[in-house]
Amino acid sequence: MQAENHNLYARFQQVFAGRLDRTLLVTDTGVAYRYGEMDREAARLAGFLTQTGLKHGDRVSVQVAKSPQALCL
Repeated sequence: MQAENHNLYARFQQVFAGRLDRTLLVTDTGVAYRYGEMDREAARLAGFLTQTGLKHGDRVSVQVAKSPQALCL
């Protein structure tokens, strides 16, 4: 029996799958972000972190300003 993945990004992937071309959020300034764009940015950041030597199970803590990009991180 496979354990259920409680990772937040795993849940996002389930939701994003059928909505990649739909708008996820719009900022106060009117900039729109689509599910697919946010998914690709999250993957890009994950790749960067992996290249720095992080491995599955490692923990990362960041302090960043609230922004759409911070959601990807």
